[in-house]
Amino acid sequence: TCTFYYYTLLAIVHESTDFLMEVLRSNFTSSLPFIEDCLHKCDFVAVDTEFTGLAVSTVEEASLFDSMQERYTKVRKVAQNFIVCQIGLSAFIKDSATNKYVAHSFNFYVLPRHQDMRYSFQASNVDFLCTYKFDFNKLFYDGIPYVDSALNISTKTIEKGFSSVFNMLVELKKPLLGHNMFYDLLLMYEKFYEPLPVQYVDFKQQLHSLFP
Repeated sequence: TCTFYYYTLLAIVHESTDFLMEVLRSNFTSSLPFIEDCLHKCDFVAVDTEFTGLAVSTVEEASLFDSMQERYTKVRKVAQNFIVCQIGLSAFIKDSATNKYVAHSFNFYVLPRHQDMRYSFQASNVDFLCTYKFDFNKLFYDGIPYVDSALNISTKTIEKGFSSVFNMLVELKKPLLGHNMFYDLLLMYEKFYEPLPVQYVDFKQQLHSLFP
């Protein structure tokens, strides 16, 4: 799960933390002010996502011989056909007194619920999630909703759900840190912002306008 990635990252920077919050639909509203405060204060944010598929078909699997446009086209199809089901954020705040970072980590179960959504799952991804104790009951019973920018304007904060947190990241322009983030970035763009452009160069330009 996302939690594994964050504790690995914490070990790398030689800093431990007692703070890890699981955020669900049932506690999202009450948790949001603290999340916003941590994001405002932090120096950078570590990001990791879990999603329900890695390839639309065997023909669409990534290859070492892909050009950037070819790889982008394949991952774009993944982002269009599968959903983000969990996202982890760690806000790293520097303690000037000790010259160390303190991490506040948040583990969000997220599930789009608008417009009678249909969900696609790839069996290998389900096996992976089960291996790392992903809780599907929390996802379906208490997952936080999210919407893209087309629904953002006329939607209340609780209905926007995690999209309101994504909007904070865009507004604050804090550096994002992650491992092998290409899938993560495309999925976040598609699910929380707007449909991905056809051309990789256009996506790259748009992404840099969202995050430094």
